[in-house]
Amino acid sequence: TGRVTALNVVFLATAAGTLVAGFALGLAPVFTLVGSQAAAGLLHWGCSAWVVRRSYRPPDSGETPIDGESPATGTRQLPAGHDATVGALVRFFLPMAATGTMFAISRPVLYAFVGRTPEGIASIAALRVAFDFSSMFQQAANQFRHFFVTFGLGDLATKRRFMALIAGGITCLMLAVALTPLADWLLGRLLGIPASVLAPAVEVLLVLCLMPTVIIVRNYWHGQLMVRRRTTGMAIGGVMRVLAMAAVAQAAHLAGVLDHIAAGAILLLGFAVEAAVVMASARRLSR
Repeated sequence: TGRVTALNVVFLATAAGTLVAGFALGLAPVFTLVGSQAAAGLLHWGCSAWVVRRSYRPPDSGETPIDGESPATGTRQLPAGHDATVGALVRFFLPMAATGTMFAISRPVLYAFVGRTPEGIASIAALRVAFDFSSMFQQAANQFRHFFVTFGLGDLATKRRFMALIAGGITCLMLAVALTPLADWLLGRLLGIPASVLAPAVEVLLVLCLMPTVIIVRNYWHGQLMVRRRTTGMAIGGVMRVLAMAAVAQAAHLAGVLDHIAAGAILLLGFAVEAAVVMASARRLSR
């Protein structure tokens, strides 16, 4: 994981350096923004290929989940790639791809309703700032989706305690930013967000302080479904998240209460619905 972190640092540094160079040279914003992502992505890909070629060694055996697995570990040992048929790969991959697609369209669906309100543009600007800033904290929570792939399904109590500890730490960090002058310094001075957008963005950020806990709970069950290769529940959860967000946003819009704070709460509600769906799916599988 240290190499993965180093590669991500290379990506970020390249993107930032290219952005600074592009704006210093007076290039068009579109070329500067797209070029920074392209340059960073290409370098990241090249470095990743080099690291894999230099350091990666395939395992002698793979861990493959099965129906009726042992409650202690949930796995059995099989030779690597033993059951990696095209059908098995497709059944595993497509629901996960659908989950990612639902994640990508969640915010645009929400913006579509917020944009119809009288203060739609200002609200969307505040939401975008809060969503993007909070994603820095949420990315740490997102890594728990891979937790069980690495450590298996044994000793769940220890894993839950560790996840609760991380959830509490991330939430405290977000509260420290949202409730102190750090928000003004980071968003106002460092990023240059105007005061008209900064104040509502901080209000949304306060709502999103609950998001890491919801994300970690969702990923607790996501990881178990991934280990057991029953990812259909993940896709269903993603679809239900978007449908719930659209329904509540429409109701709030009709009631005239859809503002930036309500929109942040609706996003939180959508992920809570998804967490409930994948929890039900994983528990049904366990039974």
